[in-house]
Amino acid sequence: MRVTIVKWEKFNARKDVLRCHWFRIDHDIFENRAFYDLEVSDWAVLLYFLCQASKESSATVDIHFEHAKRVAKLSKALIESAVKKLQSSQFVHVDVTPPSALVTQTCSTQQDTTEQDKTEQNNNGECVFLDFESLYQKYPRKLGKSAGLRKAKSEIRSHEDFDLLSKALDRFCTHHKERKTEPEYLPYFSTFITSWRDWLDPATGSAISQRQSISEMILGSEAAHDVA
Repeated sequence: MRVTIVKWEKFNARKDVLRCHWFRIDHDIFENRAFYDLEVSDWAVLLYFLCQASKESSATVDIHFEHAKRVAKLSKALIESAVKKLQSSQFVHVDVTPPSALVTQTCSTQQDTTEQDKTEQNNNGECVFLDFESLYQKYPRKLGKSAGLRKAKSEIRSHEDFDLLSKALDRFCTHHKERKTEPEYLPYFSTFITSWRDWLDPATGSAISQRQSISEMILGSEAAHDVA
């Protein structure tokens, strides 16, 4: 689905910036009669469209349903329903492409470096949308990015594997958050990627905790012995 935001220039306040990290919305947008019929989900779709346009610095953007579902929890049905209302209010123009083009596309040899962190070519020569950058942003220690992303993209070739990696990362983060581990004592992101599958085992964190507890007991015992 290709969406063109009508009068995008009203939202694009920084035309001098190639990839601006924000866009402009008037504080009285909810009072605009054109949007009176919008439901909460419609507003979410509208905001998602504006975010994509801002990232691309373009009024026209290609909407990938897989990405919208993954990052914004917006289903294809919700997007299509909202689009009808946004079209009637003349907020957007829509060009619908064949459904197969919404999920996969042929990898381009000239690809933006930002997008390279979000797509990877699978074994069939097609591109699947995998937001590796989002994984790094969740990782608590911001070191080892380049090597880590390179390793991840060499191994992860499907949404199924990506979801497993994301699950392993969540378990890793939760474990160390509960243990209140300082980031400086965590491995680099690249090191985590080399052994991320270990964290798919629910016992991995508990085993580490058990070893740490034993160490603490030993240290406590030695300290008590020294006092005695």
